Amino acid sequence: MNRIARRVTRQRLRFPPAQEAAYRHSVSGRIVQILQVGGLAGMVAVPAFISNDLLFDPDAVANTLPVRLLVAALIGAALIAFRFRSIAASPTAIAWITCGLFVSFSLALVFIQAGHANGFLVTVPGYIQVMVFIPIVCFSFVQALLTVISMALVGILGAQFGGATSIEVKNLINWLGGSSAFALGAAFIVDSARRRSFELEQELSAEKARVDQLLLNILPESIAERLNNQEQRIADYCPRATVLFADIVGFTTLARNLRPGEVLDLLNDLFSQFDMLVESHDVEKIKTIGDGYMAASGLYQADDPEKAARAACDLALDMQVAFDQFRREWKVEIDLRVGLHSGPVVAGVIGVRKFAFDLWGDTVNIASRLESGCPTGNIQISHETVDLIGPGYKVSHCGAIDIPGHRTRETFLLLSGPA
Repeated sequence: MNRIARRVTRQRLRFPPAQEAAYRHSVSGRIVQILQVGGLAGMVAVPAFISNDLLFDPDAVANTLPVRLLVAALIGAALIAFRFRSIAASPTAIAWITCGLFVSFSLALVFIQAGHANGFLVTVPGYIQVMVFIPIVCFSFVQALLTVISMALVGILGAQFGGATSIEVKNLINWLGGSSAFALGAAFIVDSARRRSFELEQELSAEKARVDQLLLNILPESIAERLNNQEQRIADYCPRATVLFADIVGFTTLARNLRPGEVLDLLNDLFSQFDMLVESHDVEKIKTIGDGYMAASGLYQADDPEKAARAACDLALDMQVAFDQFRREWKVEIDLRVGLHSGPVVAGVIGVRKFAFDLWGDTVNIASRLESGCPTGNIQISHETVDLIGPGYKVSHCGAIDIPGHRTRETFLLLSGPA
């Protein structure tokens, strides 16, 4: 957060091209809304100005009425243009329309001034009223600067060539100079504040994405979404899952002769390969336990338990292949044994600060027992799993295994997958 705070305190008037485009698109919606509200207010104000002319200066109506109606028409055209998505979503189009409106207002004031007695004095406040809105409807300080300069030049040149006296021109320059300085100062502050806010939003979005990704690294996507939605108690009954346990035989003996960093590098290399295989087979990694690896399929796809069981068996076979290559590359004397069982489990999240996704139930215990009782270098699966995967897999009867608290179960060695 300190890095974010340092970054957003900098005054920036332009981002790199890609970030600048994103910034303009992010504020374009708000600017269009402001312009629409301002445009409607302007449409309402035009009849009020016309009524004022009729009541207090009827002689000037012939000159002011066409100008005011033209301004109303331009505002109406802008409002209609903003109804088109292609225009309302284009920062460039919005910028040109905005600048054009302000210059049109300045031209209108020039025509009103030229046809009105003392017009170059009494209409000066009109410039100030218009310039007040420039800071909040421009995308950037640069756009505000160009708009202010255009308005000021139109006003001054219009007075110079429209019959104004030198005193009137000087007076107009003074008023325009002061109002321009105010408008530009406000534009700088507004632009800087908007950009700081945009940078902060980007930083926070990036931090949220990073946190979400970390959450996805330890939890299934559906569980992560439920946690993000503030669900307090997550516990699901999964009736037809397949649980896989894998264990490295001989690792404890090997680790005694390795430095801590070597132990970590070895396990990280192997389990990283397992992680990629898990993802490719659409199986869910549950956790690692020392030198053991646990995964499961079919947790939230109960409508196709056969597919889930086949995915877990395919994963086990690919883990064997990856392990054999790993063992050759590292030149270590270790083996892998894997156990799988299919059945109901309870899946859920435990913990408050360091929460974890885990599975519970007899299916988990049986899969663990099949792994620990598996002949070294093999994959041992239960009769329930054999029934689910079908005849496309080659299996060999391995005999019965006694599991404390359960009946004796027939087990099989998984030899290969479908040809």
